[in-house]
Formats: sequence, C-alpha cells, structure tokens
Amino acid sequence: MDIESYMPHRGRMKLIDDLLSADETTCTAVATPHKSWPFQTGEGIDPLIIIELIAQATSAFAGWRKRHEKQMGGAGFLVGVRKSQIALTPLPLGLAVYISCSKVLDMDSYGVFDGKVYSGETLYGTATIQVYNS
Repeated sequence: MDIESYMPHRGRMKLIDDLLSADETTCTAVATPHKSWPFQTGEGIDPLIIIELIAQATSAFAGWRKRHEKQMGGAGFLVGVRKSQIALTPLPLGLAVYISCSKVLDMDSYGVFDGKVYSGETLYGTATIQVYNS
C-alpha cells in the first residue's frame, strides 16, 4: 500500500514505511529506523519514539478506513497516552520493526487504540493512545 496516500506525514517525520495490512479493527505497519529519525542516539533510536510509531500507524489506519469507506479525510491529532510500557532498549538502526494497532473505541471524532512495536520476539513497547480526527 502507498503509505503517503494514507497519512499526512512527510519528510523527516514520516517514520512508517508501509501499511502491511488493515481491516475494520486492526492494522499492521512496518518502519525501518535510520539516522535521520528524531531521538537518534549513538546506540540507535531512543525508545520514546514508540509513541510516535503507534500514532503514525493509527494515522495510516484511519486514512485506510476513510479511503475504504470512500470518505474524505481530515487532520488527526494525538491527544493523550492512557498507558504505556516502553523497554529501555534502543531501536536498532536498519532493523525493520512492526507496529500493530487495534481499535478499542471509535466514537464520532474520538478514538482509542492499543498499539505495540516489535521485531521478531523483541517487544519494544506498548501504548494505548487517544486520538481526535477533524
């Protein structure tokens, strides 16, 4: 899927490489950390980036849903993080990480999504985020 047709992020702030799958309640995306990313350290990417990865996967998911339903999209905003568990392990440069998100609540323009970022058996973190779509 052409990721840029599903989300507004561009340039250095576009972290998601591709939306691998999506249905009415879940999605899976992939991203490959590299030096141009924010939060880059000598050891890789600071794991705080996990919140943004989940937010961008959710954005791509919302874009997919709007196109699937043949509706025009609006701007989306991360408005809160209900809970998160983030490992202290930096995300390695060049290693693909997967982001899976599932819809918990979808009410008018407000949504809640559970997300996780992982690669193979390594879980880098999870978060439940709140979003607003205009």
